[in-house]
Amino acid sequence: MATEVVGLSKKVFEPTWLPNGEVELVYQLTVANMGKNPLSNVQVVDDLERAFAASGAKIQSVTVRADSGWATNPAYSGRGADTTMLLAGASLPMGKQRTVRMVIRLNIGQANTLTFDNQAHVQALDVNGSLCRDLSTDGSEPDPDKNGNPGDNNEPTLVTLHSVATEGEVFIPEGFSPNDDGINDRFIVGRVPA
Repeated sequence: MATEVVGLSKKVFEPTWLPNGEVELVYQLTVANMGKNPLSNVQVVDDLERAFAASGAKIQSVTVRADSGWATNPAYSGRGADTTMLLAGASLPMGKQRTVRMVIRLNIGQANTLTFDNQAHVQALDVNGSLCRDLSTDGSEPDPDKNGNPGDNNEPTLVTLHSVATEGEVFIPEGFSPNDDGINDRFIVGRVPA
């Protein structure tokens, strides 16, 4: 009997420079059940330490939110043993997608690069108890070539941070959306000269 199919994509939004010199990155991970039966014990794993700390960046904080129906792991830090984002019991009906949003604050003062690549993975159990899994692919579509096999799409998500603009180039956002989705929830004026 064929194993069910689960897919995962990971999209990064434009980095936000904070007044204290830290950088805020917002990621959206989309999990898709592309099989013919529901999936249980869905788990998304993301090792942020490998992606950022290995390059000298310091992870200051991480917050995770998931769509309704999934509970996030309050111990998730992306470091050490705390790399699983969801609490046990997450399920995903046939043909459905759910998203997890992650906001990371980084101190890049000691980083030896400003380009970071990151890849998460998802795993779930099918109705027969078989494990199905997938590595994330860059973007918002778990199966961008739409061939029914997300496993052949596993491009890491890259983000390149540009050094802070020269003095006098203050960044003022055009707006914000304080709806607690983790994206542009705060109005922050950036790149303010000291």
